[in-house]
Amino acid sequence: MIELKDVAFSLDENLTVEVDDLEISESEIVGITGNGGSGKSSLLKLLYGDIKDFEGCYFFDGKNISDISKKERKVIFYFLPPIADFNPEDTLFDHVIRGQLNYKKFLNPYSPSQKEMTSDIIHSLNLSHLSNHRLKSLSHSIIKMANLAQGINSQCKVLLMDSPELFLDFRQKITLTRTLKKYAATGKISIIVASSDLDFLIKLCDKIIFLKNGKIFATGHSEIITDSLIKEVFGVQSIISKNIISTLPEIHIIE
Repeated sequence: MIELKDVAFSLDENLTVEVDDLEISESEIVGITGNGGSGKSSLLKLLYGDIKDFEGCYFFDGKNISDISKKERKVIFYFLPPIADFNPEDTLFDHVIRGQLNYKKFLNPYSPSQKEMTSDIIHSLNLSHLSNHRLKSLSHSIIKMANLAQGINSQCKVLLMDSPELFLDFRQKITLTRTLKKYAATGKISIIVASSDLDFLIKLCDKIIFLKNGKIFATGHSEIITDSLIKEVFGVQSIISKNIISTLPEIHIIE
């Protein structure tokens, strides 16, 4: 679905992002991680189509990204920043259903199918009891979950999220992980997540891209995560252990 070949670009003089070869398939959940300033958010912006000035090739479904109009990209891609705008007077339900309208003029009444899909997503994120509450009365973490629900509800082909775990508590992270896996499993959406929270990405993603100074240092999942990798990418000492129940690695930082 997504293919980058020999891509390079700079947003400022301090960092050049280089991607020699990257493929992301349909229904795949991919994490991008690294320290602050490693190029995570910049790579998301490129994938979204916000960066026009770059070297190399970027193809979506075999089509050059430069040949895809802005209108088409808004249907294909949905980008969710760490902190998204919202109308505080909207109810949670109205906010989430806007994802389906894809930024078009707000229409009412909604179709039954729009209502049903929106309600299903809200239920998946354990927010049904707050559907009729105005956003201004809700906590930052609930609003963040509502923003995430709107992104899932957009029916895009590629959902790009920058630090989706920000503001979320332990239970909300588990709920979000379960929900994203559920919708990716439909085969209709790919999900790309940039985050410095490696534990969150390990539980969520099919593969993880490790960035260092704008370059891909490693790509894989639990099989490549070692003490030396953590030290090289994040600059910290760690001890990797296996969770007895899930078999996923657990990372313990050594102060």
